[in-house]
Amino acid sequence: MSLLTSSVQPTRSVPPVFTITWRAWVDLLAGARGVLLAEAGLQSSTEGRKIELPALSLN
Repeated sequence: MSLLTSSVQPTRSVPPVFTITWRAWVDLLAGARGVLLAEAGLQSSTEGRKIELPALSLN
C-alpha cells in the first residue's frame, strides 16, 4: 500500500484559522475591558465616586 492511498484518519479535527483568529480578538478585547474595569474600580474607591468607562474600539 502506498502512502498516498493510506486510510489513516486524523486523530483530531483542526479548527479553521478564521475561528482561531476571531477568538483571539475576542479574548484580547475582553482582557482590555477587564483592565479598564480594574483601573476604574481603583479610581472609584480612591475618589469615592462612580467612574464612567470609555468605549473600546479597534480603531
